[in-house]
Amino acid sequence: MAEYREPNIRARQLGERLLERMAEKGWGVREMSRRLEMSAQWVSAVTRGRARPSPVHLARFLTTLGFRGEEYRALMAMGDEMRKPGLLERSEVLRTLISHEEHATAISVFQASVVPGLLQTGDYARNLAVEMGNRLEPDKVTVQVVSGL
Repeated sequence: MAEYREPNIRARQLGERLLERMAEKGWGVREMSRRLEMSAQWVSAVTRGRARPSPVHLARFLTTLGFRGEEYRALMAMGDEMRKPGLLERSEVLRTLISHEEHATAISVFQASVVPGLLQTGDYARNLAVEMGNRLEPDKVTVQVVSGL
């Protein structure tokens, strides 16, 4: 019938598309479950990406919602993909990071080793080259700093 697992990206995408079509038709989970003759729990789990329906059940879900042609084939292919275990599903840490990224409104990056361009002066570059252990003569360091090497 359906395999219950943590939602993956494809299962969530499929669930979101199913919910969109249900909303277009004015159907809630209960109405959809009545039309499919399946439990409301199952319909809810599929639309949240937590249940991965068999190809037969997914086909029934899609035809009941009126999907046809290319969109039907694309959603069936998505159903095939969601049943395959992905690399990202194997790690709880990765799943957590993916979830945070999906729900983020902005992503910022901080790198302590990167110095903004306006702070990169000739003196700064010379001192950095020396401190990093370069055993160049001072004149060669200046040539590298000026040429950007």
